[in-house]
Amino acid sequence: MSAAQSILIVGETSAKLSDIAKGILKVQELPPAIEIEKDTFSYPWEVDTKYYTASVNLCCTDVKSLANKSFADTVQAIIIHFDSSDENAMTNVDEWLSFLKEYEADVKILLCDQCQSEPNVGISKLTAQEWCIGKGFELVELSPVLDEDEDEDGDFAESTGVTRIIQALHAHVWPEMTMKSESSWNASRHQTLTQNDSVPSNLAADLESLNIDTPFAPNGPEIEDKIEELFSEGSQELEFSELFSELQSMKERVANLPSEERKACAEKVVMAFWKAIGGDDDEINCKSVFHCFHLLY
Repeated sequence: MSAAQSILIVGETSAKLSDIAKGILKVQELPPAIEIEKDTFSYPWEVDTKYYTASVNLCCTDVKSLANKSFADTVQAIIIHFDSSDENAMTNVDEWLSFLKEYEADVKILLCDQCQSEPNVGISKLTAQEWCIGKGFELVELSPVLDEDEDEDGDFAESTGVTRIIQALHAHVWPEMTMKSESSWNASRHQTLTQNDSVPSNLAADLESLNIDTPFAPNGPEIEDKIEELFSEGSQELEFSELFSELQSMKERVANLPSEERKACAEKVVMAFWKAIGGDDDEINCKSVFHCFHLLY
């Protein structure tokens, strides 16, 4: 019997899929698998974040086949692994996609070991990125080539690999998730934030996990109105789960705004998040805001 919520990892080799599953579960050896569908093997994952818990099935298959609709309805996230050194990689990915039409997943990741800008053979990073933009996926590399010019300070590097996958999955609003007591996470979070001059790494990671990079092109005023709605006096009592869901929606709207508008929106998102966890306007300093919205930006 299928679980209420699942993640589906697909690709050409079962060994690679197993390695990805180990990374997500943070284990050296996978637990016994359950064949949840024909040729689809599942491992239990107890998602446990600061704010919620959720029981999820982490499913893997290397067989292109149509899934049972009851299982397809449980899939909240899809991860397609491909070999970027293969000239036919994107054709193979498109073939996978044709079997995944029934899955209305919110989290969609295209995963490879490494995508070079100008490869001697295989698929370029630009080609993969263009495919992702067209299909609504996020490109994640397990071992990307780091470009020192992208971040001279080295303090705001984007998360990559399995870390980025886990962040995206943690940021998802799972249908059957159980919110933790507000008093427990709110008190500890507020204390941590107010005791440090700069933003702590755990809040930075939480905000970074929102990763505003989904390829949509809205207009600026629409986004500003939505942020103002979250940021208004009347919304300060908004439940965390509701705000979390709204922030998920926000990430789909900001990606293609002009640079300065993106910065302004990101700063307001940080402030809305800060208020949601009980912070006062006077307590969050400029350095903290800059660090957070740089990650979001």
